[in-house]
Amino acid sequence: LYLRAREAVRRRTADGFVEAEKLLEQALAMQPDFAPARATLANVWLLQWNSQELIGQFGQRNSPQLARIRAEIDTALKLDPGLAEAHAALGSLYLEEWKFPEAAAELRRAIELNPNYASAHQWLARALVADGRLDEALAEGQIAATLDPLSHRIQDNLSSFLNMAGRTDEALAVSERALAIMPDSDQALSFKATYLDRLGRHEEALVSARRAVQLDPFWRTFLYDIFVHAGHQAEADAWPKAIQRRIHSLGAVGRAQDLRGSGYNGAHDRPEDKRGGA
Repeated sequence: LYLRAREAVRRRTADGFVEAEKLLEQALAMQPDFAPARATLANVWLLQWNSQELIGQFGQRNSPQLARIRAEIDTALKLDPGLAEAHAALGSLYLEEWKFPEAAAELRRAIELNPNYASAHQWLARALVADGRLDEALAEGQIAATLDPLSHRIQDNLSSFLNMAGRTDEALAVSERALAIMPDSDQALSFKATYLDRLGRHEEALVSARRAVQLDPFWRTFLYDIFVHAGHQAEADAWPKAIQRRIHSLGAVGRAQDLRGSGYNGAHDRPEDKRGGA
């Protein structure tokens, strides 16, 4: 059950999170003191509730969802203080609470306990980006991609860091690797669209943007400018008024690292890449 849950989480989809949660709850019903299952459940909630926008904004730092996640992590650490997954979950929790140094410290502790834990390197990279330490983030992102080259999410996160560093051609190549692994990854498609747009390849960008929006209308908030640059503003202006209001309120920018890394600029209220960005 536990291994099946881990595979479900790797998909980084809403269905995958639901499946993983059910499997982990079944595993814990059979063995309540199984610390890895508790740590993984905490990570599922972090990813799932972030994608649902229940956590991650500055004003959500003291949300009941974060309190529930912390309780699960605390239980895992009491059961096994040396569990890398539990320290990584705590680091991710700190990131949601906008405590960037604490997040990096816990994620480094997870890596000390398990140097080959690819997700810990990935999440440390996100914490470092949120703290403005891009060079270090790139190094950690590269390590994560080397350790787990078949993770589409690790690949698309790395692409965003490369783009933030002005290495957009490389970012595009890495986003294409992510899509080779999971062709219907809406996040990787949206990143690819942004990189193509930044490189002046507007029609190609529009193809990826349309597919991302088809898979998840959420991305309309962040891909509006791509439609404009490709000469299809009327299509974007026909989106529902609620989407239009959100675009204007966010300045048509992303919610943080991944979307800042995708080439957008402007104010945002999130510390790092969201919408299941991890």
